[in-house]
Amino acid sequence: MKNSLKEKLKNGKVVNGTFVRIGHSDVTEWLSHLGFDWLLLDAEHGPLDFQTLQRMMHSL
Repeated sequence: MKNSLKEKLKNGKVVNGTFVRIGHSDVTEWLSHLGFDWLLLDAEHGPLDFQTLQRMMHSL
């Protein structure tokens, strides 16, 4: 599987992403269609539990 984020970083290109603190799989699905290179699911600073994180990751 090709890792486009890693290739962009290796080639010195700009990458864009965002932190996701809203614990709903719809939000991560919408963000994944906006063209971000990465999304960070922030479970440290928000009330995200393991089951919520799992649903969010499945929506990507």
